[in-house]
Amino acid sequence: VTMGGCCSPIYETYDTSSPIEQCESDGEIYGSSRMRLLSYNVFMRPPFVEEYEGDFKSTRLRLLPQYIADYDVVCLQEMFHSFSNRSTLIKKRTRKLGFKYFLRAPIIRNCTPRLVDSGLLILSKHPIIEYDFLLYSTSNSYDSLAAKGAIYARVLSNNDSVIHIFNTHLQATYMNSYYDDVEARNEQVYEFLTFVEEQTCNDLHPIFLMGDLNFNPSDPMYTELVDNLNAFDNVKSVLDVTDQSTFRGSIFNSDCYQKLDYMFLIEKENSEVAIDINADVIHYLVDEQPFAAISDHSAIYSDVYIVDKE
Repeated sequence: VTMGGCCSPIYETYDTSSPIEQCESDGEIYGSSRMRLLSYNVFMRPPFVEEYEGDFKSTRLRLLPQYIADYDVVCLQEMFHSFSNRSTLIKKRTRKLGFKYFLRAPIIRNCTPRLVDSGLLILSKHPIIEYDFLLYSTSNSYDSLAAKGAIYARVLSNNDSVIHIFNTHLQATYMNSYYDDVEARNEQVYEFLTFVEEQTCNDLHPIFLMGDLNFNPSDPMYTELVDNLNAFDNVKSVLDVTDQSTFRGSIFNSDCYQKLDYMFLIEKENSEVAIDINADVIHYLVDEQPFAAISDHSAIYSDVYIVDKE
């Protein structure tokens, strides 16, 4: 279901007149041809889902803005706003950092059994000129309580270059429902691919896909995903920007042991721009706290240089 479907309105913001909220900022967006992108599963589960000491959500939320301040576009997963004011707080705390544009997935009403939103959020220092949301048609087990989906933003940089940003969080795998979970996640991948192709088929601008995909590179679906992206019209290359592990399993662990989070760059043939990219994983470990890291995931960042072809 996309915008205008049975679960519309798809978008909700604090300014009900517009699904993208522009906030005042004293700073300027820096780097006319440079954009720093970040994708981060921040492990801010809904209030009724928690373990020891409430997962220390309030403390971790207070610390989060200082770690994302230097980026131009930040895609967050598990920043749930159902039954919580956390996305409100993160908006207020990041607007002073220059994040003038705020886009979040909706709370889906009257679509049982989806009790909470998808937890997807995009913060941007650059204008978002188009946007959409995809609600996945299937999910399983505990994930069926969330409106799993993907959000899309068409972002304009200072030198008028355009990039496509997609943020998603796919079905997790649970021991008591493993095969049904895998089947649901695979179906979500195909829906996501269709959504990406529909949004980007009519231009040659760079595409960034990011989020928590909940499978390892050894999973057959990884190969299926990359093969399908390469099959899009006019695709020149598909780059998985890092091969490092991103999941530590607990905020009390410092070492990551699985790669579940991704950022893909898709470049088109005959594009008017060239992309130079440096990427890495940032673990966001902390000192003098009762937990070892800001999240049970690490973040992926890319330093992107967009150069007009002569």
